[in-house]
Amino acid sequence: MSMQTTPPFSDPANTWNRRFAEPGLLFGSEPNDWLREHARVWSPGEHVLCVAFAGLDIDTLREYEADLSEGSGHHGRSALIGMVARRRPERGAP
Repeated sequence: MSMQTTPPFSDPANTWNRRFAEPGLLFGSEPNDWLREHARVWSPGEHVLCVAFAGLDIDTLREYEADLSEGSGHHGRSALIGMVARRRPERGAP
């Protein structure tokens, strides 16, 4: 008898809902060590996410608010980011 496994993220909505269903903050309420060490690099109001996506060519990046209902732990108005990006080709790649 063969056992079939479901690939990770084959159902993104359920993956998201399970991950964020528990009360509390998933990543904590304080900045991590790396962010604390590099905080002086950015001025208030600067776009910090650009560091996380430095290897991508960003086609579209927008901030917006919407009402969400994501699992039992998150209902209501949320600040969101919409992004469309492409991975940069590696050097020497055709």
